[in-house]
Amino acid sequence: ACAGAGGKTLHLADLMQRKGSITASDRRVFKLDELRLRARRASFPNIRTREWKGKALPERRGGFDGVLVDAPCTCSGTWRRNPDGRWTTTAADVTDVVDLQRQLLGNAAVAVKPGGVLVYATCSLFERENLGAVEHFLAENTHFRLESFIEPLSGNDVQGTLQIWPWQGDCDAMFAARFRRQL
Repeated sequence: ACAGAGGKTLHLADLMQRKGSITASDRRVFKLDELRLRARRASFPNIRTREWKGKALPERRGGFDGVLVDAPCTCSGTWRRNPDGRWTTTAADVTDVVDLQRQLLGNAAVAVKPGGVLVYATCSLFERENLGAVEHFLAENTHFRLESFIEPLSGNDVQGTLQIWPWQGDCDAMFAARFRRQL
């Protein structure tokens, strides 16, 4: 969900060794057009695209082994590269994006089948967009639990959520949470 031009989609398709099926969605059709072109150039036969405006997906309810929500965010984690955001992002912007993130995460979660995985990611520094979103989601969705995963910079096991800071890997800040849907 929120695939944009598909960098993460292409990576997932590669990890899947061009097998299985990936449905990449975004509300911006022009980004999906770019993703289709990139997938065709890279010869990925297992990527499909679909416009999604963030509403519930009743026709695919419980149909996906995994869902990645690469959520729209304030992009505060990229301020090192885009310092103007420090002065243009307002408290109202944060509130608006948090509301959108909650809606997208909740609506995407219904597509995860029992036993499946849901991953939530942002490039934000703000706790409201990260741990706050996780806490809100878990309070509303008791059939999901956080699940540990390997932190990519250190190789250490983390307990369901990870905040990476720019100084940890000479990179943008980012956040990820991994959930498992209970049966």
